[in-house]
Amino acid sequence: MDQIVFPLSLLIAFATLLPAAGLFLILSRRIRAEREKQRSALAEIESGSATAMLTFEVGGQILRANSLAGKLFECTEQELAGMAIGSLIPVLAVGGDGLVPTASLVGARKTPNGIGVEVTGQRKNGTYIPLDVLLTEMPGMRPKRFQMVARDLSDVHDIQRNWRELQFLDGMLQSVGAPLLVLYKDGKVTRHNRAFEQITGHSDPFGRHYWELLLAPEEWPQARHTIAETISTAATRRMECTWLRPSGEPVQVTLAITPLRAGNTTPEHAVVAAFPVSERAETGRWATMEAVERLAGGIAQQFNDLLTSINGYSELVLHTVDESSPARRDVEEIKKAGERGAALTAQLLAFSQRQVLRPSVLSLNHLIHEMKETLSVLLGERMAVCTILDLELWQVNADRSWLEQVILNLAVNARDAMHDGGKLTLETMNESLDGPDARRQANLPEGQYVVLAVTDTGSGLAPAAREHLFEPFFSTKRSKGAGLGLSTVYGVVRQSGGNVLIHSVPAGGTAVRIYLPRFAAEAESAEKAARGLYLVRGAGN
Repeated sequence: MDQIVFPLSLLIAFATLLPAAGLFLILSRRIRAEREKQRSALAEIESGSATAMLTFEVGGQILRANSLAGKLFECTEQELAGMAIGSLIPVLAVGGDGLVPTASLVGARKTPNGIGVEVTGQRKNGTYIPLDVLLTEMPGMRPKRFQMVARDLSDVHDIQRNWRELQFLDGMLQSVGAPLLVLYKDGKVTRHNRAFEQITGHSDPFGRHYWELLLAPEEWPQARHTIAETISTAATRRMECTWLRPSGEPVQVTLAITPLRAGNTTPEHAVVAAFPVSERAETGRWATMEAVERLAGGIAQQFNDLLTSINGYSELVLHTVDESSPARRDVEEIKKAGERGAALTAQLLAFSQRQVLRPSVLSLNHLIHEMKETLSVLLGERMAVCTILDLELWQVNADRSWLEQVILNLAVNARDAMHDGGKLTLETMNESLDGPDARRQANLPEGQYVVLAVTDTGSGLAPAAREHLFEPFFSTKRSKGAGLGLSTVYGVVRQSGGNVLIHSVPAGGTAVRIYLPRFAAEAESAEKAARGLYLVRGAGN
């Protein structure tokens, strides 16, 4: 009986456990299938992810990685599988316990606007890269497994570095005491400093063309050409210029225009540095010219007395020497040399304002009209003579013959500067100068002036040459010229109560402006007429 009971009990127990075992097997299969499904889904996510993804176990071995991880660390997916995570992320190198110190990423600096923390990665070739890393533990895995998403921060760091450098450069730009402008190749202002605002009064020049912002309209074409040429030839230009404040008040500046090159690229910008010309410097310049005038005048006066004696005695000797005598030719050469010396002395006397002038009331318009044919012959067929005459031009009190010489000297200089032909323009205008403008622009007393502007389209003058133009015997012509043409112009105009200003740009032509005082009697008559007209009008009220 007992033998029957035991097998029966065993059978009942087996029958009782059989459903539970079947359930366990079913659950195990489902769990394995679910894990396999998760692995497949994870592998699909990793392969299709737009960021680098790696899976590694707590012991540090990389189990799999996507193609972007391979590109990031410059390895193939197959090479990454089996590598130690610490060889790619040094901070995750396995510790003494044989485990990856994932807790070390908890205290790492969070990436600004990133997905995780910022760490340093290392490529296969040993170079380091900044990374934004998000590390998560995969649930239900034994041993523990971690999934890492990594993003390259190199571009972000480059942008941040460029921004810091830009801020540094902007700080340098603002710290410079001289006015600075950065121009794009089309001439528009892209940056400026505080000194520019303080000197010119223009507070918002961004996006405006340099010439429209600061120059008179007649100077726009030349300025446009200068900026374009500076950038295209990568050559620095230096020149004197008159900037205009918003009120129209002029500011005399010396400019240095330099192409701005970024590395080895072709320049697309130019930097304009301005150095305002102080009134003290202008005063010193005129004082120097006055000292040269006195020196030249003293020498010319003494030399003129000697030449008068030489020429006089030469004439006496010629009357006593027979025409067939060999000595007569020598005496004639002495007389010719004396006459040439006398002509030079006359020009030096004109420069030093000691030449005897015979002023008369005249109109520059009539003088230019009468000289136009002579100027055309002097310049030749390849050069045109253009006149722009103010029909209401005031009269001046000056020596007619010497003014003709002034215009001829300027025309000869223009001809020599226009080697391939060009245009000479003579323009007249009236101009009233108040005290500050008169001193700043022309070193003249306040008053009314007749202006003669002589402009050519020649080769222009270098800045170094402009400093010495009026000095006697200074010449820019290597093969010819005594260097007294502009000295004579300067002396005659100054002795007539006016002044001469020259504006020139290398390869951009030269403009000479001659200021002559308005004839006083005419100005007084005009004032009386205006006063009388006012009284007549006032009487009818």
